[in-house]
Amino acid sequence: MTHFALICPSSTGHLHTMLPLGQELKRRGHRVTLLGILDSQPKTVAAGLEFQAIGESDFPQGATKDLFNPKSAIQNPKWFCHQKGINQQIN
Repeated sequence: MTHFALICPSSTGHLHTMLPLGQELKRRGHRVTLLGILDSQPKTVAAGLEFQAIGESDFPQGATKDLFNPKSAIQNPKWFCHQKGINQQIN
């Protein structure tokens, strides 16, 4: 049995792709853990998969709605960096 770790953004489109993949891997006897921000946890657990939170201090519960809000980039530059795939934080 292999332990798979799936990483994906918490947006619905990404989760609707990765969760069925994880379920199929689990059905085949593998252990599957989704790594994601806290907003991903309810759907992941409901799908019967394990969940491990990442980025809890930068992306607390409820952060997903801000990730796709253009005004968030102005109010908090960290959101902009995340959206654009920049792997450094603005101090």
